[in-house]
Amino acid sequence: MSYLSRTVWAGAKYPPRNVIINRNFSRTFPRSEKPSEPVTKPDVSVRIVTHTVKPYQKYALVWAGTYKSIADIPDRVSHGVLDAALNKARVKIAIYMMIATALMAGAAVYSGKKAAQKGDSLALRGMEYHKQLREQAANEREAAATKSAQ
Repeated sequence: MSYLSRTVWAGAKYPPRNVIINRNFSRTFPRSEKPSEPVTKPDVSVRIVTHTVKPYQKYALVWAGTYKSIADIPDRVSHGVLDAALNKARVKIAIYMMIATALMAGAAVYSGKKAAQKGDSLALRGMEYHKQLREQAANEREAAATKSAQ
């Protein structure tokens, strides 16, 4: 049994020969069976599905450049127009967030270098913090010992 037939058999409900024979791998006509005349579609009126626009979507439509102002936006807009505008707005927001992240990372590097020039570091801060904790614990032990001695 070949590798392909084993994988088909493993995931199939029926034996591999039935899966391969009954399955339609192509939705188009083979070249030999194509109709000689073009297939005509029945006359159906085209119905454009529209969407009632919410206030935040109006801002996105204007920000994406689909409409000039909020007053120009109709009450109902097609899904394609709305999706395209929301996608443009989403991309713009992502780009602005990337720029902000890069600027903040640069600011962090700059402030870290400035602190290093002053001699400040996280290791020194940690050592000072632990020194304070030890002193505080020693003072509390001393106070407890003097209280118990009285």
